[in-house]
Amino acid sequence: MYSACILLSFALLASAQTFNAPNIIPNVWSAVGSPLFLTPLQFTLVLHSADPGGLETRMQQIASNIGSSWLTEDEVASYVGATSQTKSTVEAAIKTILGATYSFNTYGDMVTVSTTVAQAAKVSIQHHSPSDQGI
Repeated sequence: MYSACILLSFALLASAQTFNAPNIIPNVWSAVGSPLFLTPLQFTLVLHSADPGGLETRMQQIASNIGSSWLTEDEVASYVGATSQTKSTVEAAIKTILGATYSFNTYGDMVTVSTTVAQAAKVSIQHHSPSDQGI
């Protein structure tokens, strides 16, 4: 299971590669100007799952045993949620760099950030593969 994750950049993640938006804008879009710096901005970061292989194994066990119970919310979170180290790193970045409010979803594999355009403009967005420090 390979998925791309987006994470706020840190000095310790300096080896990450930056991807810029393409220069091609669809014809149906039109430029209306830049947003005001105080414009609210909300985005969601997808974090690498702590144990995707374990989830696959467990689901196969359930499927092969008729009458097995489904996973509980806590069990799902233990497989798909990010590690506590990853969550701590992301929380520190959001607090330190953005000074924004945030919330993790039920399973801990996504975090939604609420900030302003001004704060987000100060941040470099990086693309990471799942193997990049587990984030």
